[in-house]
Amino acid sequence: IEAWLQADCRGVFEMATGTGKTVTALAAAVNRHSALGKLAVIVLVPYLHLLEQWARDCLKFGFSPVLCSSNHGRWQIEVKSRIQDFNMGVRRDLCILAVHMTAASDRFRDAVGRLQPETALIIGDEAHGLGAGHLQNALTDRARLRLGLSATPRRWHDEEGTAAIFDYFGRTCFEFPLEKAI
Repeated sequence: IEAWLQADCRGVFEMATGTGKTVTALAAAVNRHSALGKLAVIVLVPYLHLLEQWARDCLKFGFSPVLCSSNHGRWQIEVKSRIQDFNMGVRRDLCILAVHMTAASDRFRDAVGRLQPETALIIGDEAHGLGAGHLQNALTDRARLRLGLSATPRRWHDEEGTAAIFDYFGRTCFEFPLEKAI
């Protein structure tokens, strides 16, 4: 987390599968919440089963998430309501979990449009997926704090997509490869 803090809270954690990307990212979120006094966390995940896993882990760290996907109706109303409460100071934390496809939609971008970037953190799980052209819309400018998570952040045969990932999240600031994990 220290390397990410030194990189102005922007960067990619390049960590092998099973080495604790989720826990590390949530620890970083708790750190920023403590330092700022309030924090809106947006977590983008590629699949529904990861949405559910992240929801369980967020609860363990004290965040009560809104789940945003085609399987979770009325998320737009809940997100807008919680953002309004957060901006008014009624809430000190906000947690939004969205699958990549939902996060890339105009509906999601509209729902998070009133977030204050200086108190918002976006965590891109499997960040390499967000480099795909149709998913780059998920990379909202409504979060100044950015953390990309991936075992392999560089996209295979896609220099433009890879550049989009690193332009948005920043450089790799922490590496924990499989060789080191073993």
